[in-house]
Amino acid sequence: MEKQTYILDTNTVIYYLNGDEKASFILQDILKKDVLVYVSVITELELLSLSKLGKQELDGINILLKTVI
Repeated sequence: MEKQTYILDTNTVIYYLNGDEKASFILQDILKKDVLVYVSVITELELLSLSKLGKQELDGINILLKTVI
């Protein structure tokens, strides 16, 4: 049986990092499971090129990117 797979888009990650309750609940639930979670290179570039990224936001993005494929 194949593992379930999720692909996160830019807005989902932004909502999660900004503490959106619904996005946080869903994403935390997904990350607890034995599933594959991907972020595309385009999403990664969009996240890292957001204007006015502070150290805390950049750290949050990098931590999340290290937990997904």
